[in-house]
Amino acid sequence: MVRVEDAPYPRVLGIREELRERGRAVVAMDVDPRVHMNAMGTVHGGAIASLVDSAAGRAVASLVGEVARMSTIELKVNYLRPSAGGTLRAEGRVVHAGTRIAVVEVDVSQEGSLIAKALATYYVAGGADRDGRPARIHPPGHGGVPPLVGLKSAGSL
Repeated sequence: MVRVEDAPYPRVLGIREELRERGRAVVAMDVDPRVHMNAMGTVHGGAIASLVDSAAGRAVASLVGEVARMSTIELKVNYLRPSAGGTLRAEGRVVHAGTRIAVVEVDVSQEGSLIAKALATYYVAGGADRDGRPARIHPPGHGGVPPLVGLKSAGSL
């Protein structure tokens, strides 16, 4: 099994998990000018997109459990203001969880100011859950899983 926290790419960028709970995750990255900056002296959009993908993936992983194959199938980032350094935080919240598809909203902030807003879509392709059953997203209200406020499952749309 591959675990989200074992992925090497986020570690290379210095992305760390600060919180993971059902349908939500927060990750942070201390900006390193040698790694994260573009030629204009601001944080590269790709570094912010990677932070977004890490928060969103962990939010989905909180609903799926340990899964071998989970993939980002769409990622859209609106960059609202530049960042020149410091610590960036991304909070991902699952806003839709179907059987195989999840949609996650992500806010990226720095010192309380919103610098990017994103939407990510994930596909759970396979693997097994903790009980050995084929992996599926477990939206609230299904199989004894307690509901999350504001989370919509495929059956509630």
